[in-house]
Amino acid sequence: MLPDPLDMMSEDDLPNESMADLAHACGIEVAKALMRALPGQYFIVPQNAFEKAQERAKIAGRAEIQPDDLPTPSWRAMAVHCGMGITLKVLEKGGNIRLLIPSVLSESLCRRFIREHFNGQNAVDVSVRLGISRSYLYKLLSTRGSGLSQRGSQPQADRSQLRLL
Repeated sequence: MLPDPLDMMSEDDLPNESMADLAHACGIEVAKALMRALPGQYFIVPQNAFEKAQERAKIAGRAEIQPDDLPTPSWRAMAVHCGMGITLKVLEKGGNIRLLIPSVLSESLCRRFIREHFNGQNAVDVSVRLGISRSYLYKLLSTRGSGLSQRGSQPQADRSQLRLL
């Protein structure tokens, strides 16, 4: 079975500015967790949401913030899907970020994953794991300068050099 492509994602592979801002504020693991659990979702992180959630918990007589203390049903859903730890970290450190969680991976991450895992026989497995079509996988393979060969094992530049011999 192929590994999760998000496991090899770095901050350079983040597909949009809001995810880069989130990774900078909360860490790349938080960004990965949101991309795994909530693809295609949009959140606005209120400026003082963490403090307001703490106040609601205190008024309710609780020492810890519970999902009911979160600002909106969307944030409560984030807590269900990602856990309270991730949700609270986003609220605490990500104030004033408009967060668009992508439903597709960046092209650079797709290319790197293909380069490492495509063997010429597993196009369906690789494309399913990346969440792309097989035709897009082959388009990435055929793009000039992609560094990917059709077999996935030999970089384009190396094949060109072999032709000189």
